[in-house]
Amino acid sequence: GKCELVEEIRRLMPTLCDKHPTAHTTTLSAFDKEAAARMLNRCRAIFKLDYDAGLSALFSLQETRAMLEAFVLDRSEPERFDLEISRVTENFQHRLYVAKEERLRAKDFKADVESAFADEAAKLCELITDEPIEPKLAVSKLKELGIASRKIICEKYIGDFLHSKSFEEFFISRCGDITAAASNSWCTALRDRLWQDYDVPADCLPWLLSLAFALEFFPRPLVIGDCNRFGNSIIYANRAFCQLTEYDREEVLGRKPDFLHGPKTETDVLKEIEAMFQNGGDCHAVLTNYRRAGGPWQNVLSIATMKDSSGALRFSFGMLGQLSKDLGYEPEIREERLRRNCRLLSLLPLRLEDMYSEPLWEGTAAAEEAIDALVEKVKKALIISKARRSDFVNRFKQPLTRRIPLSSITGS
Repeated sequence: GKCELVEEIRRLMPTLCDKHPTAHTTTLSAFDKEAAARMLNRCRAIFKLDYDAGLSALFSLQETRAMLEAFVLDRSEPERFDLEISRVTENFQHRLYVAKEERLRAKDFKADVESAFADEAAKLCELITDEPIEPKLAVSKLKELGIASRKIICEKYIGDFLHSKSFEEFFISRCGDITAAASNSWCTALRDRLWQDYDVPADCLPWLLSLAFALEFFPRPLVIGDCNRFGNSIIYANRAFCQLTEYDREEVLGRKPDFLHGPKTETDVLKEIEAMFQNGGDCHAVLTNYRRAGGPWQNVLSIATMKDSSGALRFSFGMLGQLSKDLGYEPEIREERLRRNCRLLSLLPLRLEDMYSEPLWEGTAAAEEAIDALVEKVKKALIISKARRSDFVNRFKQPLTRRIPLSSITGS
């Protein structure tokens, strides 16, 4: 009788455990078009913070680049030349950057990388301006031409393009069709930017892809971690993060963030961050991190966590910023740069379902209130960091006999 009872209990028990029950269990094949449209609005809001970075993101994918070219041509033939200049200079600057990074990693500090690209830059400048130029001046001149053309495209077209019917239909269709997500080149290219060994939950794939698209070229370093993987493993890192830390994306994805730690990394700050994860709140702190080559730098770190509808932690967003003269400890912190960072943080969803809701648009009372609150939190973290640093310096300014009691030396 007992054996039969045990077998009956086993039969009734579920064989699978839904670790994260959530109101948003929709798969891509049945994805709500209205939810996708709201998600598009959130990405538009992120793009709005930096249209130049958005232009780079659009150029990075073949389909969106072709759509933008068609959009510009439908409105103005002269701007086609500016669009082509923008694309060519973007490609040139990227290859130059990669070459410089390779030389640095090879510790070849004497090599003049720009000179190897000078002749190509001179030819491109002559094609654009119809005037010859000395190769030694060509790299900087080509950069200036690219900036001028990008400014024209950004001011005249990017905002309208992101709100165009064609781009909206394209974006929503890519989010809504699971077959397209598996085979379409746009979705495949975006999926390749996530950790390849990561099994993306079905209810998260649409917004993860769209967020990767919006943040790929954003000038603020940002990573996304999965709170339910060991050590909050990084599943996405944008280009700015790789540039700041000097790590390739492949070296970052799937790892715990502790690869940035080193001998001078503050253990008390790490404990504060760990406590934040346990409580599921946000965190702003200044932390000593280390680049790939071993050089230390002061990181103004802001972390926000995302929960699902059941209250379970799902993802974390970590935004990094290098402490420098224009973002320092003193009261003359440049307000606009700080607010710009906080605008992006305010657009990141804190609940899974928030990604499918309308974002807080800049200029509204609610949005400004959220940004003001974040600015104050970051300022507080900078003040605390300054106090820690001052305390550390003051202790070493004291006379030696005050720092080390004589009895500890003599044993008396």
